[in-house]
Amino acid sequence: MSEVEKGRAIKDSAPLLTVGQMAAVLQVPRSWLYGKTRFRGPGSIPRVQVGKYVRFNPHAVMQWLKGQQECAE
Repeated sequence: MSEVEKGRAIKDSAPLLTVGQMAAVLQVPRSWLYGKTRFRGPGSIPRVQVGKYVRFNPHAVMQWLKGQQECAE
């Protein structure tokens, strides 16, 4: 992948959200979201670790929620 293609891929991807921003989108407390980040492995909430910070791709989190809903039914 060339540098131009990498730049386009980054530009076209959804912006990463902070814990506060993602909690606002989901309308849940930040503490609930932090709690979900403690779990690892399959079925855990998708997140990106940027150094000591946690970020979320909103599209990936919404897909994860759909999967959680389907498992509950």
